[in-house]
Amino acid sequence: MEMFGDPQAFAVQLDWDRRPTYKPWMYGVFCLHICGERLGSPWNQATLNSILAQLDGWQSTDKLRRAPALMAADPVTAFLSIEDAKYGLEHLADKVPPDFTPVPVPSLTAFEIFDVDGLDDYRIYWLEDDATSRLLYARMGELPRECRVSQPQTPPAFRRRAVLADVMERTVERLDGWFRQLPEPPEQLG
Repeated sequence: MEMFGDPQAFAVQLDWDRRPTYKPWMYGVFCLHICGERLGSPWNQATLNSILAQLDGWQSTDKLRRAPALMAADPVTAFLSIEDAKYGLEHLADKVPPDFTPVPVPSLTAFEIFDVDGLDDYRIYWLEDDATSRLLYARMGELPRECRVSQPQTPPAFRRRAVLADVMERTVERLDGWFRQLPEPPEQLG
């Protein structure tokens, strides 16, 4: 199994099940490590081609993950604000603090990492500013946990991209390389 990133901060762990399949199907293992906690199981099979499709093109959403009000909010308020804007809070009704006031959510699509096999019982949101990437994550029906990952201490003009984005980019490159090795499906006989 390969791992990109630091599992004590943020990492992706994946492996390709090389049993014969044809494009577009590619199966394997996909787990996230957030602040030392593994999300997903290395024993559950994931559909890697759908993960690749979700991750591909993420580079263009860097600026959309910037939300100063959400970055400043406590983890529960930030998480519940995004949940409320995307899905409503009925599924978390017993977890919402009585004094909860949502923070404005500027973009609904850029914060959620993805919904994939093995992680489908989690909600994972990724926020950023110039100094920090902030992950808010929870199993369905639970209150969130938070992980903050500091950006490299280089001037923003020289910083290639955020730490999390770099891990995701390397993951996309690996998945794309594996996908290119898959054979095309055989021609169907009439």
